[in-house]
Amino acid sequence: TYTRNKTMPNRHNATATPIDDLVDAVNSNLPALNQGESYTLEHLVGEDYWSAIPKGPRTQLGQAFKALAISGVLPVDYVGSTSSNKSLYELN
Repeated sequence: TYTRNKTMPNRHNATATPIDDLVDAVNSNLPALNQGESYTLEHLVGEDYWSAIPKGPRTQLGQAFKALAISGVLPVDYVGSTSSNKSLYELN
């Protein structure tokens, strides 16, 4: 269960899921992000992390992350999408 905080606790255990790992990657990058700017998920987690995920799982993770952002439990808000249909997020 996620709680609404500016940052979420990192989970270091054997039951962490891919979405947990993705949220942890976003949390670790939060200090480098600017309020009021829009970011793709690739930018939120880092290009190296994102490119290491195969395309199929990357699409599924992106959809799950967007749903969490829309539900208000992440430190980012879904704010729309780019012309190439990549979701955009801003710090909340």
